Amino acid sequence: MSNTDVTNSAPPSPDNGGNQSSTPTARRRRSRGRRWLLILGVVAVVVAGISVAREQGWIGRTDSADSSSAPVDYAQVLALIDSGRTDEARSILEGVIADEPENLLANYNLGVISQFAGDNGGAINYYIMVLKVDPLFQNALYNIALAYRDVGQPELATDTLRTLIANYPNHIGGLYNLADLVEQQGDTKTAEALRIRAQNLEQNAGA
Repeated sequence: MSNTDVTNSAPPSPDNGGNQSSTPTARRRRSRGRRWLLILGVVAVVVAGISVAREQGWIGRTDSADSSSAPVDYAQVLALIDSGRTDEARSILEGVIADEPENLLANYNLGVISQFAGDNGGAINYYIMVLKVDPLFQNALYNIALAYRDVGQPELATDTLRTLIANYPNHIGGLYNLADLVEQQGDTKTAEALRIRAQNLEQNAGA
């Protein structure tokens, strides 16, 4: 598992070449790109979440400032996740929440592990706990939205992605996934506007 945040690293827009967007080939290429982003959706946020744990200095301590339990070596936990030894990582994290049920980082990474394993229901439960502690935790919002989508709750997925975009308007993955959801619900005008926003962000990021 890479530490690179690919959430906002969608495939390059075919519009970069100027007039290419008007050709059938370019339109097909753009459509494939959107599907690729959706396929990578869960992986993207999971990787981003692990990066957040490192970047925000959470390694080596529990999330609760007044915790009486020994600090967890999150560097070890993340190394286990990176190497695919998720059962060992899960065991450590479950030990944390046994003492601290609302530990944000432990619940988040248990959600990550569950989502990688295809257990979207379990992941949702962990992310709900994360959002109880921090209602605007960016990656948890995106992850749980995709999990809601994948368990057949598109309305919850849509509402959650709207919350994400309202607070993180440049979240490219959120824009593309919200576009697909609202299009499925019949709102093609909003879907196209969301895709244009996402494509503009991609182009600006690559400029």
